[in-house]
Amino acid sequence: MKEKEKKKILIVDDEFAFLVTTEAILEEEGYEVTTAEDGFKALDILKEQYFDVVLADLKMPGKDGIEVIEEAKKVNPYAIGIIITGYPSLDTAIEAIEKGCYGYILKPYHAEDLKQIIKRGFEKSRLEQEVFVLKESAEFYNDLMAHDINNINQIIMGYLGALSDSGLSEQEQKGYVEKALSAVKRSAKLIENVRKLRQIQEIEPEQKAIDLTDILKASIDTVRADHKDKEVEINYIPSEENQYILADSFANDIFVNILDNAIKFTPSTKVAIGIGVEDYAKNGKEFYEISVEDRGRGVPDEAKEAIFKRFHKGHKYMKGSGIGLYLVRTLVSRYGGAVWVEDRVKGDHTQGSIINAIIPKPKP
Repeated sequence: MKEKEKKKILIVDDEFAFLVTTEAILEEEGYEVTTAEDGFKALDILKEQYFDVVLADLKMPGKDGIEVIEEAKKVNPYAIGIIITGYPSLDTAIEAIEKGCYGYILKPYHAEDLKQIIKRGFEKSRLEQEVFVLKESAEFYNDLMAHDINNINQIIMGYLGALSDSGLSEQEQKGYVEKALSAVKRSAKLIENVRKLRQIQEIEPEQKAIDLTDILKASIDTVRADHKDKEVEINYIPSEENQYILADSFANDIFVNILDNAIKFTPSTKVAIGIGVEDYAKNGKEFYEISVEDRGRGVPDEAKEAIFKRFHKGHKYMKGSGIGLYLVRTLVSRYGGAVWVEDRVKGDHTQGSIINAIIPKPKP
């Protein structure tokens, strides 16, 4: 079972004895503690680290505690800011709350009071994050129903309505039926991807060693069957050596969606895709880097990050729900990897794209 990550606390105070004592109390409680003797040093630390709690003295040379907490909240909006002061006043309390602080504690303090205010702060932060997730989820599904599925339904009805024209030739009728059927498949694919997203969010991953070659072969077969209206050539030479990734039963969806995206955004009826697999090392960990190269319309630099996010409306080169690549990033991140897109021809995005995904290898 994965070891629970320690909560990180930053203590900022210009009194050395206070720093040492408070650090010892909080470390004994199981927190990971960092200290800074003034506001300037705290700001330097905040440029490189993320903290769950910031305990900061109100009055310090240079930067005061409220300024330090404001900076911490830029890095982590849910950071719990607690002001330490030996000179309490109503004005101080009001200012601290207005600037996003959870509360303040008086010097000298009782150790139990310190523990309790931090504990209550964590509970407040947890509830705020749950509310945010619920709100974001509601907006996600509302957008999905109001825009994506509704748009697909309008397309289907448009093609089916056109069939009522008695002057259509048999070939034209067949064309409208095929387009309507294609839209139905898009709708089904969208609903299936959303269902998988919900499962991924609700189920803890049970990762194991999975044969990468088997996954890629199965993904290629799937997208070829889904795109019989195009002449799809996928160049993939399986390795003679065993290649395993550390993933779960959803891993196949990564490559189905990447390949589907490459085919969908290649305007020509002839689609050429290349798949390559290389060893990759990062921060002492071993990965496989899987690259999928296409010759489609490409992705401009300003949108290379946006295509992996759910909401990228307004980009004229993109259409559709955006769920596929969002699902890809969700899964790759779940496994501890990363995904990004680059130009097939450096500096000219119109010549096609390469989507790279790194996925961890199992430990020997």
